[in-house]
Order: sequence, then structure tokens, then C-alpha cells
Amino acid sequence: MVADVILVVDVIMIVIIIIVLAVNTIMNVINIMSTILIVNAIVTVIAIIVAVLNIKCNSIRME
Repeated sequence: MVADVILVVDVIMIVIIIIVLAVNTIMNVINIMSTILIVNAIVTVIAIIVAVLNIKCNSIRME
């Protein structure tokens, strides 16, 4: 009986550890995703600014 209880507790502990690891991994992935999104947003903004500046420079050159 005692051995059975210990086995069950071990299994429960392992399951809890796996769940915690899974949650941590998911959170890390979400964090990585959000940082990637932030970086993408920054790059996009820079690209838009560069494009606008290029257009302005070109229009000034045209004049």
C-alpha cells in the first residue's frame, strides 16, 4: 500500500513538473514572440520613415 502511494505521489510530482515546464516553455515562446513582434514593429516604422524621407528627398530633387 505504502509503495503504491509513493508511486502515485511520484507520478503526480512528475506530471506537475512537466506541466510547470510546459507552461514556462509556452511563456518563453510568447515572450520571444512578443519581442519579435516589437522588433518587427520597430523595423516597420524605420522602413516607413526611410521610405517617406526617400520620397521627400526625391521630390526635392525633382524640383
